[in-house]
Amino acid sequence: MKLPLYKVDAFTTIPFRGNPAAVCLLEAPLADDTMKAIAREMNLSETAFVMPVAGTGTRKSASAGGDQSGGDHPGDNYAGSHYSLRWFTPQVEVPLCGHATLSTAKVLFDEVGVAAGELRFETRSGLLKAVRVGDGIKLDFPLDAPVQVAAPPGIIQALGNPKVLNCAYGRATKKLLVQLEDQDKVVKLAPDFSALKLAKSDVEIHGLIVTAAAGQADTSRRADAAGQAVGAEQAGAERQTNAGRQGKAYDFISRYFAVWIGIDEDPVTGSSHTVLAPYWGKILGKSRMRAYQASSRGGEMEVILPENSDGNRVGLVGQAVVVEKGHLYF
Repeated sequence: MKLPLYKVDAFTTIPFRGNPAAVCLLEAPLADDTMKAIAREMNLSETAFVMPVAGTGTRKSASAGGDQSGGDHPGDNYAGSHYSLRWFTPQVEVPLCGHATLSTAKVLFDEVGVAAGELRFETRSGLLKAVRVGDGIKLDFPLDAPVQVAAPPGIIQALGNPKVLNCAYGRATKKLLVQLEDQDKVVKLAPDFSALKLAKSDVEIHGLIVTAAAGQADTSRRADAAGQAVGAEQAGAERQTNAGRQGKAYDFISRYFAVWIGIDEDPVTGSSHTVLAPYWGKILGKSRMRAYQASSRGGEMEVILPENSDGNRVGLVGQAVVVEKGHLYF
C-alpha cells in the first residue's frame, strides 16, 4: 500500500519551528488500529488523516479496505472542498487538533492544489472550516470559554509552586488554564512531568495551559534565565529568541502540557487557544489578539473572537511550511 504523506511545521513560516504534524492523504478509510500504528511510526504529536467526503469533487467511491494506491498526483481525487478529518497522537485519537488541521489545509491548498477558497472538515468536534486569508489560513473552531475553578494543589506543586493569579477550566476541551504573574515565569517553568501526570484534580484534565500577559522585558536576559531554569541554555535561548523575533508584539504568551495523552509539552497548540482567546479577550477587552506559544520551537497565531457575545466560534489565523513530502509504504 502506498499513501501520500507530508510533514508540515504549523504556526510558523520558518522550517523546523512551530509544531510539526504529519498529513496522510487517504483514498478510502483505514482501520483505526492502522491509523494508530502510522501515528506511532510518525512519532509526532499528531498525525492527520484526511479523505474526500463521498459524492464531492471527483473522488470515486471506495469502501474500507478498498484501493489505497495513493498515486503521485492526489489532486486527481481531491478536487472538492469537503473532507473528513481525524487526528491521532502516538497513543490515542484526539477530538480536536489545531496545528494538524492547519497543516492539512496547507497541504490541500498549496501541495494538492485545491482551488476552493474554503475547506470544510467533518470531525469528531463537528464541522470545521479553513479559509485562505492573505498569507495565512484562518481556522474556524468551536469556542470554549473557561469557568473559574480552584487551582489543584498537586498540579501547582508539579509546576514548581509558582505564584498563581487565576485558574480556569475549559469544560468542552477539558483543558485547565493557570495564569502566572508574568511571562518570565511561564518561560522558566520546568514541570515535573511524572508528578503532573499523577496529580489529583476535581476536574478531568486532558491538557494544561500555563499563561501570562506578554511583557516587554529584554529577551536576551530572559533567554539566559530560561536556559538556567530548565538546564538547557540552548532551548531557553531559542524559546526567547522566537518570542522576540522581528520585534513582534504579542498580547499573551502560553505553554501547553498534555502528559495525560502522552505529550509532555506540545510546541504550538491550536485547540488551547480556543480557551485562551475568550479568557484573555475578557481580561484585555480585545476581540483580536496576537498569541505566542513559548515552547523551545516557538510559534504564533492571531486569535479572533466573535463580534457578539452569543458567538460560539473562534478564528485562529496562522501560517505553515511543508518540510517533507513523499509516500508511506506498508
